[in-house]
Amino acid sequence: MVNDKTYTAIPKRFIWAVDMLELQPCHRVLEIGCGVGLMAEVISNKLEDGKLVAMDKSSFMIEKAKLRNKPFIAAGTAAFLTADFLKADLQRSTFDTITAFNLNFFRKDPAKVLQRVKQFLKPGGKLFIFFQNPYEITISAADLIAEKLSAHGFTVVGTTLKELSPTSAICVVAVPEV
Repeated sequence: MVNDKTYTAIPKRFIWAVDMLELQPCHRVLEIGCGVGLMAEVISNKLEDGKLVAMDKSSFMIEKAKLRNKPFIAAGTAAFLTADFLKADLQRSTFDTITAFNLNFFRKDPAKVLQRVKQFLKPGGKLFIFFQNPYEITISAADLIAEKLSAHGFTVVGTTLKELSPTSAICVVAVPEV
C-alpha cells in the first residue's frame, strides 16, 4: 500500500467516492473514464489481493495515469487500458464494482453501455455513478440517472449527495435486475 500522504494532491471528491465504493481488499474494480488516474490511485491503495482495471479513451490521459500509478502497476494491483468501454476486450462476470466519475453513460446509447456493465459485473456486483456539476446541485440531480438505470434493467439501491467544494456531488448505486 502507498502512504496516505499521497492523497494531498487528490481532490476530496475522489477520496469520498472511493469511500462510497465499499471496497474489500480482494475486490476487482473497473473504473471507466479514469482520466489521469487520481481516483485509480485511491482505489489501488485500498486493494491487497484485488485488482483495478482503469480505462480511458485518451492515450494521453492513460499515459499520465500510468506514471502516477507506477507502484500499483508494478505490484500487479492496477492495469490501465486505452479503450472505449463499448469496444473493450474484458472478461465477463469479472468485476465486483464498476465505477465512473463525471462520465455521461446516457449520452449516446445507454442500452448498450448498461448491457455491457451487466456483462462485466459479477453476480452481486454494483455500479457506482458519481457526478459533480460546475454549479450547485441537489439530490434531485440523481433522478435522471436513476430513471435511465431503471429503464435499462438496473435497480437503484442508493443515492447520496455530498457537500463538497466547490460544488456538491452525487452518487447513484445500482445493481442489475435478476
